[in-house]
Amino acid sequence: MKELKEIIKHYEENEGRLRSALACIVQVNGSSYRKPGARILLFENGEFTGSISGGCLDGDALKKAQKVIYNGRPQVVRYDTTNENESAIGLGLGCQGIIDVLIQPLDDRQFEIDQLKRIVDTRVPLVMVQAINNKELYHSTLFNESEIANINDNGLMTAVKECFITKKSILANVESEQYSIQYYAPSIQLVICGHQYDSLILSEIAERIGWQTIIYGKLQKIHYKGPITKNCIENTNPLPQPDDYTAYIIMSHDIDTDVRNLNKALRLKAPYIGLLGPVNRRDKIYEALKDIFNIDELLHSIHTPIGLDIGARTPEEIAIAIIAEVNMFFTKTSGQKLTRIKGGL
Repeated sequence: MKELKEIIKHYEENEGRLRSALACIVQVNGSSYRKPGARILLFENGEFTGSISGGCLDGDALKKAQKVIYNGRPQVVRYDTTNENESAIGLGLGCQGIIDVLIQPLDDRQFEIDQLKRIVDTRVPLVMVQAINNKELYHSTLFNESEIANINDNGLMTAVKECFITKKSILANVESEQYSIQYYAPSIQLVICGHQYDSLILSEIAERIGWQTIIYGKLQKIHYKGPITKNCIENTNPLPQPDDYTAYIIMSHDIDTDVRNLNKALRLKAPYIGLLGPVNRRDKIYEALKDIFNIDELLHSIHTPIGLDIGARTPEEIAIAIIAEVNMFFTKTSGQKLTRIKGGL
């Protein structure tokens, strides 16, 4: 989401002074640094925002985007990075995959940018459908799950349903047309229940990667620690309502406050609740809640001690450990080393 927000911001700052194009990965076969849905906004003067690679494809995409901008016609470009000989296409590539990139000119109606805004602003999953081999139908269309019934083509409807079920972007062939069907989940929202220095650090790092954050605590103490532009709520107010992508992080460093906040969070049944602190502190908090909640329920519902075991000691390192675990939870991944999963260890 961070990349999409930056693309929208850069496009709006341009105010139509420069013509532009949007490049999007629509298919990957094999290995690639970026996945379907990755985008880069390119201007006719060579400026760009976003990336479709680790840097190796972006320069060539810029050259092709300038042609697309001038002739006004979209183009699908294939990059074959399986060949170790970089002279084959004039680029030094090491991804070992075949990458198809749709480059489309942006007009004054900013239709595609408005589609990206909807992705950024919506708190439910969306699927974007793009016809990639039809030069008359290259504009994208967005659907949420309730809008699938509006799709007239049964084959395309089935493909969009599959994308929602698997939560993965796919390339679909429907009769004579080929479609890139991209899945977008909302950005993770962190509700950070605490007003100490480490709460601000966690909020800052989470926002840097595009997550939404709310700090729930004593505003006087929060602002005392310096200027803050994050969304802050006084903890005498109700906790913000969760959605399917909300995580509550209980970390006030005061047991009584954590008991109150944990009680509120459990009643709202957020998908993820994390509690900072060691096991003996957790047990004291559970003891204070035993007359309200079953202990087995607490053990099942709360991630504590929160964070992955990365040897974190400083507030910044602890924030990284927390963010890693929360991301692992919502992406339903294992948190193991990639060398163990893909490297044969």
